[in-house]
Amino acid sequence: MEMFDEKALIAQMEQSRKEFEKRSKELIPVRMKIMLEGFTSETSRFEIAPDLILRKAELDERQAFWSRTNNPKDIEYKADENEFFVDFDFSIPRGEIHGLAPANGINLVSVFFSLASSKILNISRGNFYFVAGDELQSAGFYTTPNEYRFTEKTQFRIDELNFIKELWPHFKSQFEANFSFALVARRYFYSQLRLSLDDRFIDLMISLEALLVPEKSGTKGDKIAERLALILSPEYDREEVESLAHDAYRIRNKIIHGGNDSYAEAFDIDLMSKYCRIAIQKYLINYRGLSSNKLVKILQAASKLKPNSLAQTNNKDVRKHDRIQMAIVSTCNDLGIKAIQEYGGHEWRADVYVPNNGKPIAFEIQLSLQSLKRTLERQAKYIRDGIIGCWLFESPVSKLNEERPDLPLFYVEDIVDSDLQVNLGDRRKVDLRTFLQNFISNNIQFKSIAKTKRKQLVSLVFYKMECWKCKEMNHLFYVDTPFYAACNAKIQPSEALWESSSMEYRPEIIALANKFVESRKDLDLKLGAIKNRYSKTVEDSYTSFGCYKCDSIFGDWYVMEAKIDIIYEPKELTYQGEIELEESVELPIQHWCFPDDNHFCDKA
Repeated sequence: MEMFDEKALIAQMEQSRKEFEKRSKELIPVRMKIMLEGFTSETSRFEIAPDLILRKAELDERQAFWSRTNNPKDIEYKADENEFFVDFDFSIPRGEIHGLAPANGINLVSVFFSLASSKILNISRGNFYFVAGDELQSAGFYTTPNEYRFTEKTQFRIDELNFIKELWPHFKSQFEANFSFALVARRYFYSQLRLSLDDRFIDLMISLEALLVPEKSGTKGDKIAERLALILSPEYDREEVESLAHDAYRIRNKIIHGGNDSYAEAFDIDLMSKYCRIAIQKYLINYRGLSSNKLVKILQAASKLKPNSLAQTNNKDVRKHDRIQMAIVSTCNDLGIKAIQEYGGHEWRADVYVPNNGKPIAFEIQLSLQSLKRTLERQAKYIRDGIIGCWLFESPVSKLNEERPDLPLFYVEDIVDSDLQVNLGDRRKVDLRTFLQNFISNNIQFKSIAKTKRKQLVSLVFYKMECWKCKEMNHLFYVDTPFYAACNAKIQPSEALWESSSMEYRPEIIALANKFVESRKDLDLKLGAIKNRYSKTVEDSYTSFGCYKCDSIFGDWYVMEAKIDIIYEPKELTYQGEIELEESVELPIQHWCFPDDNHFCDKA
C-alpha cells in the first residue's frame, strides 16, 4: 500500500492555483456596443480611434438592441429616436468576465463624453461581445445607473467630433493609469448625473479639489478659486472665475455642514460645470501626467508672467479662442512636435509656444480687434527674444496694406462641419494641420517677388470685331485669367499700349488660340495673324491683331475699347487650355510663399 504523499499533493494544488491565476489574468479581447441616447450627427460613421468607432445603425439593429431591455416602449420609441452606437474595443482579464468588469466599458465611454462635450447624452446600456478575429459572440446585456439629465436630442458638428477625437487618447491613458485623474473625471461625471442640486455642488467641488488642491491644510476654497482662474486664463476673466468659484465653495460648505443657502437655487451651476470641464480638458491637453503638486507649481509660476486684469472678449470669441488654442496644441502633439499652452517670457505670453529645436515659434490667436500698431509692439518683443511670432487673426488688420517679413500673419476660419482652416491671403486655404506642419518646418517663407510657374491653365474669351477697312467680321480674343505662381499668387503682367506687351501676344497664348481655331472648324472662326505691323497712328511697328482677309492692323486702342465693351457681358465663346511659359514673369509682390512642390518664388 502506497503512502499518502501530502507534500506532493500540496505542491500539485499550488501549481494548479498558479495556473488558474495565470489563466484568470489572461486578457480577452471584447467589444461593448453602446447606445448613445440623444446623439445625432450628419455623419453616419466617425472613427474617434481604432478602438472607438461611432456609427449610425439600421432600424432592425436598434430594435434588436432595445428588445434586450424587456420594455416594449423602448423598442417602439427609443429604437426609432436613437440611431447611433459607439463600438468600444478593449480587453478584460478572463477571471473578471462574469463580474462587473464589462460594464466598466460603458462607464469609461460615459465619463469621457461628459468631459469632452457640453452636450448631455444618456450612455448607460451596452451589448457585450467576445471578439474572435472578425467574429463577435454575444455575451450579455449590461445596464449601468448612469441616467443623464438629458431632455432632447442634440446634434454634434464635425468640429466637435474632431475635438472628441483629439481628446480620447489623452483621456483614456490618464483614466486608466492615473488614479488621481480618474477621481477628478468620475466626480465631474457624477456631478452631471445628479438630480439633486446639493449633490451636484458636492461632486463638482470634489472634482476641482482633487485636480487643484494637493495641500491638506489651508483654505481650500481660496485655492480652488485662484487656481481655476489661472488654468482658464486668459480666455476667461480671472475675477469672474474666482468670484463664481468662491461662491460655489461657500455653498458646498453650507451643504456639507447641514445648512441651507438660499443663493444656491439662483447660482449658475451650469457655468461652474463648464469651467470645471474646460479645466479638465486643459489638464489633458497641456499637463497630463502631472501630479496636482506639479500642476499647481506651474500655474503659480505662470501667474507671475501676466497681470490679473485681462482684456475682455465676448463669450463667443472666448469659446472659439479656446477651441483653436487646444486644436493647435493637439495637432502639434499628433505631429510629434512639442507645444506648450500659455507659455510666458519677458513681457510676453504666447497662446501656444513651440520650442522647435532652438528655433522657437509663438502662436498668437487674435480674434478680437487689435490695431497694427499694437500688433507690431507685441511682435517686437518676440523678435527681441529671437522668437518667430506667428499670428492667427479672424478679421483683416486695419492699415496692413501688404504682407510683411517681420509679421507672419494669417487668417483662421472656423467653418461649420469642417476642420479649422488657415487662409493665406487670396492664394490658398489649408486645414490647420497642414498649415502648422509646414510653417513649423519652414515650408512657408516670406518672398519679395512672385514668379510664374511653368505650366499655366489659361482661359480665352473670343469675340467679334469688324475690320475698319474691308468690313469683314473677325474674331479676336482676350486672356480672362491671370498667371499664377507655384504658391498660387496672382501675377498679372504689366501691359502697355503699342509696346507688344499684351498677354494675348505671347507666343504660347497665340499657339493655344490657333489650336482651338483648328480644332473647331465648325465654328468658322476668323482669326487673323498676330504679328508685327506698322501703325500710322503711333508711327511705329508693334505686335497687333489684324484682319484675316486684308491684314489691316487692329490698333491696340480700338482693341482695348472693344474688350472693355464686352468684358462684363456674358461670355459666348470660351476655351480653356494648358500652356508652358517660355519665359517666367516676375513681379514685386511681397507675400508668405507656400508652394506645393517647395519651388519658392525666388528659385530659378
